[in-house]
Amino acid sequence: MGKTTKTVLMALLLILLVAAALPFALPSSVYEGQLGPTLQRMAHGNIKVGQYTFEYTPRPALVLQNVIIDNDPAVGKIDRIAVPINAYNVLNWGKALRDVEIEGGKFSPTFAISLPQRLKPEPETPRLTDLKLIKSSVVVGQGELGPVDGTVRFDQNGQLAELMITDSERHLELHIEPKEGVFALTLNASNWELPFGYPVKFDSLLLKGVGNSAGIVIEDIRADLYSGIVTGNGQLNWGDGWQLSGTVRSNGLQAEPFSQVFTKTTRSSGRLVGEANFVFKAADYPQLFDAPAIDAKLQLRDGILYNLDLVTPLKSQGSGAYHGGQTTFATVDTLLQIRPNVVQFSKTRIESGKYLAVGGLTIGAGQKLNGSFAARVNSGALVVSNQIQIAGTLDKTQFHTGAAYRPREGDAPAEPAPEAPAAQ
Repeated sequence: MGKTTKTVLMALLLILLVAAALPFALPSSVYEGQLGPTLQRMAHGNIKVGQYTFEYTPRPALVLQNVIIDNDPAVGKIDRIAVPINAYNVLNWGKALRDVEIEGGKFSPTFAISLPQRLKPEPETPRLTDLKLIKSSVVVGQGELGPVDGTVRFDQNGQLAELMITDSERHLELHIEPKEGVFALTLNASNWELPFGYPVKFDSLLLKGVGNSAGIVIEDIRADLYSGIVTGNGQLNWGDGWQLSGTVRSNGLQAEPFSQVFTKTTRSSGRLVGEANFVFKAADYPQLFDAPAIDAKLQLRDGILYNLDLVTPLKSQGSGAYHGGQTTFATVDTLLQIRPNVVQFSKTRIESGKYLAVGGLTIGAGQKLNGSFAARVNSGALVVSNQIQIAGTLDKTQFHTGAAYRPREGDAPAEPAPEAPAAQ
């Protein structure tokens, strides 16, 4: 290598070092005056930066701390944004940025959904090639979806091309790809627990859908949980308030671990088959799951109802009160209706060989029970029946009965109990 060549290389290296070091020599007010308007054009909204700093390790970077989006932390707030001072960013300063990191972001669902529109490139603004998300979340009511890590990739024109998100434990992966005015969405999860509502645990979950600025159509829901399968579809709209609706079908779920998600004491074993239609509505997303409207048709097979003894009252020689116990069954068929503060089982039919119980049960505010069943054992010439009233709470069930009825030959059988009244 000639002396002239070495001199040129040394000069280029010196220029690069000076260019890389120059940002650290300038006061933060310079960046505040220039970066503020640029960030607002890039994000299509107001961006307020709490503090501009520089860090030297693990690599030189300009750091923006305590960033608020649209003057509202509920819309979005970010602990730190790091813009690396590397050769690419220095040589393309004002034109393109690479390896930008967002850490500790908390975003509203509305902002997260509008991300493709918010990051559309504008003339005279730097074009992002990629964006790294670290420990960021979407806030839903009092809970969070996250924290997750992810990568946002942009095409050569600066348009959002792909978003890949994973949670910190690598149990969940979300892939979003914009396509001709809509975006395709695929969510894969394994060994994952629902982060809001009741902590239902999925062995695996697959959601596929398409969305736009008004909502998402979930075309396919497939889940493996509690040794069974759930399939279905749904739709999420946020154009005029928020609404989540859809249909799911279950087959072969183990009822005991599933029912224990909702109540540890009064539960059921056996296998669960059913179909449910659901609608959740709210003016804004934090209240979306506050007012459920779920209607389901369910069947349980070959199990035990715990803390519900509908057999002992048939042995009663007089009126009495009972607590707890259990009922073994071959099948339980019921209609389930869930509304705010009320869960109602109606047209319930419990069968086990020669045993039959028909009635209904309502779970009201404070988990108070109000129900009634007509139970009967028909064993040839011996027929025994009784009316059972259910009260108490889910944890402490109470049963009140009259004397068991044993009809003589020619007597009419006992009438089934009426449906349980709605909770007050």
